[in-house]
Amino acid sequence: MKDNEKLVLSGVFIVLLLWLIWTSYWTAKLSVSLPGIYLVPDPFARLYLSTTLSVTFLFTGLTARTMAAVLAIFAFAIYYRKGWSPAVRKIVGAVITLEAAYLISIIPTAWIGPDVGDFTLIPEATIPSLFEAIFVPIPLIILAIRLRWLGKPGTAVRWACISGVMYIFALWVRFTGQWVATIIQPELYTTFFGGFPAHGIGYILNYPLNMLSFILTVVGLPLIAIFLLITSLPSIRNIGARLDMHRIGLILTLLGGYFMVVFFMLYALPEYVGGRSIASMFFMGHNVDLWMLALPIIGVPLMLLEKKDKKTEKNA
Repeated sequence: MKDNEKLVLSGVFIVLLLWLIWTSYWTAKLSVSLPGIYLVPDPFARLYLSTTLSVTFLFTGLTARTMAAVLAIFAFAIYYRKGWSPAVRKIVGAVITLEAAYLISIIPTAWIGPDVGDFTLIPEATIPSLFEAIFVPIPLIILAIRLRWLGKPGTAVRWACISGVMYIFALWVRFTGQWVATIIQPELYTTFFGGFPAHGIGYILNYPLNMLSFILTVVGLPLIAIFLLITSLPSIRNIGARLDMHRIGLILTLLGGYFMVVFFMLYALPEYVGGRSIASMFFMGHNVDLWMLALPIIGVPLMLLEKKDKKTEKNA
């Protein structure tokens, strides 16, 4: 095994481990708060039913995602020893099915906005929840079926590419929704959820770091998704076509870089972002996908591996 291949595999293991640790943390956190949700004086009050359903479903979904992460590490261990085998293929199919179940569990969150009667929650919670729970699981489930029952070679790659594109678009819808909610946030939102005042458009225009974060989210994420779509079009159109892994590595690096840059700005430079907001609160305090900031650990070695392979082919 080449040194660069070892680096790629080491990166995959580290990312899978971080995925497991981060998901387990959120599952444990929800499990602690879950009993208190049902102990409300007025069960007919606004937010009770929608919050109860959303948190219960999300806890179930995160449990499924934790199981997916455990199975993913198990599949990696088998792959490392024996390579790609039918057992690995079936386990990966199970991982993807559990991830789809997690995404579907998000759907009750879409009801919180209409339940409260606050329009801010429509772009913040309703639209992103519906998008993630509908448009991402569909290609994931098809991918899982293709992995479990072998069909025409290359069909799994096609649906893996489509799933990846939809995943990044889902991140774009979610984080853009947080920025839209930050801009339009009324005092009613503060009354229900508290913690920070309404900021308006000045939160972006008056703070350069917020402007950068806004542009990276609203413009950068869809560009990454489009870049992945363009890169994977040959494999989507023609089953069996080779993926450009150098570009895939670059996409993983760019996506992880987005999380790293935004996290650094909010964590290390809080005095320059104008205080807490819906966008910053969600990214730092409710972001179950923050583990993605480790993706460059896979992306960079993958780019180097592909570059070296191309150079070897050229000199052969």
